[in-house]
Amino acid sequence: MKKLILLWVWAFLPITAVATPILTIQGPTTVSQGSSLAVDVNIASVTDLYGFQFDLGFNPSVLMATTASEGAFLPSGGSTFFIPGTIDNTNGIVAATADTLT
Repeated sequence: MKKLILLWVWAFLPITAVATPILTIQGPTTVSQGSSLAVDVNIASVTDLYGFQFDLGFNPSVLMATTASEGAFLPSGGSTFFIPGTIDNTNGIVAATADTLT
């Protein structure tokens, strides 16, 4: 009898659709040697994002990272705490960039 009741309750629970978040990295398609460029890390199809952390790898024989800065997406939800991460131009990585709502 318990199994039948549980199945009946389960059958009437609301079904929630879950979209897969889409992460994209956008930058210019061409850049002159010695020029600066900005690369945006974007996320779409996400709800209730409270925080994130990522590492970004690059070819250090072609590029050099100088800074990481907070975009407008998460701050649009309130106050944030941003960590720009650690830049390693020898190995080609910006590691532990993070942001969270406070």
